[in-house]
Amino acid sequence: MKKLLVMAAIVGLVAIIAGPATAGGKGKGRGNQTAVAASSITPNQTDLHHGDSVTFSVAYSTGNAGIWVRCWQNGQWIYQRTGSVLAEFVLTTADWTSGGGNCQADLYHDVYQGQSLVWREWLAQTTFTVAA
Repeated sequence: MKKLLVMAAIVGLVAIIAGPATAGGKGKGRGNQTAVAASSITPNQTDLHHGDSVTFSVAYSTGNAGIWVRCWQNGQWIYQRTGSVLAEFVLTTADWTSGGGNCQADLYHDVYQGQSLVWREWLAQTTFTVAA
């Protein structure tokens, strides 16, 4: 009888742990999450230079999405901005006064429960170079 109770407890514990991880089909183990269709992000401008503005073409199937842009110069983090998918990012800051840089833009979707951010889902990523 004792072995039966232990087995039932183990099966119940496995069901509790595995349930949320499999509830959303192809989700990432975060509860009732549906699979995200293919997403993409691409700069609209080519031949970017320091001080230019960049916008992005994006494709995604989730609700509200945002873009996080970061740039480095000689390994030093010199730029960080977030904005909507319609935002225009001006590639200059007080820390980035001249010269080129290597940049990365990430397309993301924030998932909220009420007013609280539950997690940030990363949808797509691109890199681009900014000339001096």
